[in-house]
Amino acid sequence: MTTASHGQQVGQYFNDQTEPFYLEYWDSEDIHFGLFEPGEDENQLKQTLKRMTHAVISPTNIQPDSLVVDAGCGVGGPALDLARIYGCKVVGLTISQHQIELAQAKTATAELQTQVQFEYADCSIHLPFPDNSVDVVFSMEAACHFSDRAQFIRETYRILKPGGYFAFNDWLAQDNISASDYQTFIQPICDNWVMVSLETRSSYSQLIQAAGLEIVEFVDFGEAMLENAQALKRSYLTFLLQESTGHQFPPEMALWKKQLKSLYDAWLNRYFTVERCLARKNA
Repeated sequence: MTTASHGQQVGQYFNDQTEPFYLEYWDSEDIHFGLFEPGEDENQLKQTLKRMTHAVISPTNIQPDSLVVDAGCGVGGPALDLARIYGCKVVGLTISQHQIELAQAKTATAELQTQVQFEYADCSIHLPFPDNSVDVVFSMEAACHFSDRAQFIRETYRILKPGGYFAFNDWLAQDNISASDYQTFIQPICDNWVMVSLETRSSYSQLIQAAGLEIVEFVDFGEAMLENAQALKRSYLTFLLQESTGHQFPPEMALWKKQLKSLYDAWLNRYFTVERCLARKNA
């Protein structure tokens, strides 16, 4: 499958599934995982999602005059948060035209149109900005859907100003996973969530350094992330229970159940993780 054809597949997936799945069963603004503190569960999901955005972006020294690019912006929740908190300009990029429409509507409601814009782009191919023009590129669990992450990171290096930051969190396979365990636990995630593959911390580090960026830190959130997996498992079991009582779900439920089970299986068995990385383009 070519980069472009995979991008089209991902775009169609998010056109179809953003509202009935992500916004209905996860959150209306932030379609990434949360960073939990002890004692919190999905009843505090909203605050854990905002905490995760802050954990990813706060080390980047954003200023009011900064230009920030959100690569794989979803429906715009993190981009709007950054504009509110830092007063900066944010451009969100997504391969889903429907997500752009939803994000623009949220931006209008928030009256942040002068600070936040959204554009269509396949981040696996090209980031639509001049060389050395962007202060921060960030991405919230989106690059796992990109078919050519090496090209995305090269493009990130190209558009960053000297001294600019690349900050992201993403879905990863654990380092040193065997080929057999990858096929058992990681490949089902890729198949069900429209991904070509998952990186590991080591493979990501190689891509980042090969592009010319310096890694500042790579952070494994560890136990603070596992409540996400437990919440996915509870949702899966709730779906099964509701089905057994005759509840009528849309046809997409068959896919949603496979997605949830593949993800929490790999996560709770410690073959899958979500980690944060901060890298910098040297001045």
